[in-house]
Amino acid sequence: MSADGTGQPPSTEAIFRAAADGDESARCVLDRAFDYLAAAIVGFLHTFDPELLILGGNIAAAGPQLLDPIREDVARRTRILLGREIPIVFRNGWLWRRCGCRGPSLLAARCVENLSGPVRMQRAGLRTQSHANSEPE
Repeated sequence: MSADGTGQPPSTEAIFRAAADGDESARCVLDRAFDYLAAAIVGFLHTFDPELLILGGNIAAAGPQLLDPIREDVARRTRILLGREIPIVFRNGWLWRRCGCRGPSLLAARCVENLSGPVRMQRAGLRTQSHANSEPE
C-alpha cells in the first residue's frame, strides 16, 4: 500500500479494499488500528458496562471478515472482568451515521421528561425555574 499518484496517503476506503484483497501492508495497518480500537472499546465497556454496543459509520462498512477480529479481541479482554460478553453490532447506512448525536440527545430528553417535580429534578442535578435564581446551599 503506497501513496496515490498525488503523493497523498491512501483513503480509509482504499485501505479496507486493499486488505480485503489480501494486501499485507494494508492488513498490518488495519490490525494496528483495530488493536487500538479494541482497547478503546474495552475501556468504554469496563467503564459503562452496557448491554449492547452499536458501532456505525465507515468502520461498519468494512465487512465481517475485517470486523470479526475486533469482536474476538474485545470478548477476550472483557470476559474476565465483566463475566460475560457484550454483543457488538456494526450498523452502516444513512440512519446510523446520524445517530451519534441524536441518540444521546433523545435519551437525555426522555430522562428529563420522566422526572417530575423539583425534588427529582434536584436529585438529578437539574435546576428548576423556581430554584434557578437562588444561591447554592
